[in-house]
Amino acid sequence: TIRRRCVTVVLDEFEQGRLTKEECYFVFDTQFHLSDKILSMSALDAIALIQTNYRLDLLVQHSSYEVRSELARRGKCVDILKSDSDIEVRRTLAQYGYGLDTLVHDESTSVRQTVASHHYRLDLLVNDISAIIRRTVASSGYASNLFEHDELSVIRKAAKKSQIKRLVF
Repeated sequence: TIRRRCVTVVLDEFEQGRLTKEECYFVFDTQFHLSDKILSMSALDAIALIQTNYRLDLLVQHSSYEVRSELARRGKCVDILKSDSDIEVRRTLAQYGYGLDTLVHDESTSVRQTVASHHYRLDLLVNDISAIIRRTVASSGYASNLFEHDELSVIRKAAKKSQIKRLVF
């Protein structure tokens, strides 16, 4: 639509340094009334606005996990997103190293595994109920002696392999 193309022109002008954030916001508010439309915008259009930091308070509420994941990737609205209902959003935060203090306790194994891959709070994750997490910790080389008697052979092997690696290098 014409409106979309006009917004794209404004964003291009911003990227090239010919418009300030304040000028973008003014155009977005007065000409396009975007703050009234953000929540109903397509994910692609909403993501395009993130670079200007325009109405992040609304973008963080967008129904598309893709928009919220892009906010997470850029480290925006971390305090809100670390309790997002979508696992992918929380995993993206962890992947980029944001909110690890909270995400280390996440209910999702996938999120905690991503936290463990950053070697964050391995002292806590070493006793995780999930074998996947314990294997990630064992593979990191952290406290490999604690895994010598793990009930799962795959975890014992991962710990032993990481011990050998440490001796070789």
